[in-house]
Amino acid sequence: MVAMLLVGALTVLSPGGAVTASLSSGASVGVTSAIETMAAAAPEFTGVGPAASAPPAQGTVTVTVTVVGATPPPPPPPTVIPIYRFYSPKSGTHFYAPNADERDTVIARWPEVWHYEGIAYTVNPARNTQPLYRFYNMANGSHFYTASAEEANHVIATWPDICQLEGVCFWLGQ
Repeated sequence: MVAMLLVGALTVLSPGGAVTASLSSGASVGVTSAIETMAAAAPEFTGVGPAASAPPAQGTVTVTVTVVGATPPPPPPPTVIPIYRFYSPKSGTHFYAPNADERDTVIARWPEVWHYEGIAYTVNPARNTQPLYRFYNMANGSHFYTASAEEANHVIATWPDICQLEGVCFWLGQ
């Protein structure tokens, strides 16, 4: 299969020799002589070489054309991740789960301890670079969160028998 860009159209030579062109309006047009069309549009085209002599393609062929100087497409929307919040009436504290698996585990294992409140907010991993550390308080069953590496290190050094570092819970924007 051979493809080339004409002014406003992509010309494709199919294995059977037929040429179709998709215009910017979305319409398709048939052209009787593929080689003549290509030669007229590009005099340097000789009809020989790897593209012209390749065996017929089978299946679907996707062709991507980049037009230099054109306005680039807008970037894809940012991917955001929901942060799920729970409340414990026993301790009067909140717990945050950074993914659906942990949310579902908490709902299934501790429904009498943690009441699911829904999505508290979302974070964007592409723009969030500040780690949020989560500790489990083994004395009272609550959690402690800090975005400070210095504070996290202080908690680890000062209360190793009380606060257990669970790791980076998720990343915050700065």
